[in-house]
Amino acid sequence: MNRDRRNHPRIKMNRPAKLRDQATGRYLPGAVVDYSPGGAMLQVDAVARLRLGQRLLVGISAKVNQPMLRATDMVPAIVVRSLAHDRVQHVAVAFEQTRRLAEAG
Repeated sequence: MNRDRRNHPRIKMNRPAKLRDQATGRYLPGAVVDYSPGGAMLQVDAVARLRLGQRLLVGISAKVNQPMLRATDMVPAIVVRSLAHDRVQHVAVAFEQTRRLAEAG
């Protein structure tokens, strides 16, 4: 039985990302582990204590060597899964609206 609840295929990638906690305004650097038009798995290089249901803005670099992202290129998302281990945290987010990668940053 297929228990995958995703509506879109995932693409493995390693691109810079930027997250902004909408409650605190705090920015966090990260990287995309995988991506789909409906959401992404992100790695944050610090245990940021991001929680289920937390609202974020997410920016994804269009290129591997594009570390800077403008705040205006970020899209709303919600944390749907979070796992902290060692000194990193993996966070699955669902975009509030379906996005293609070119639109997501």
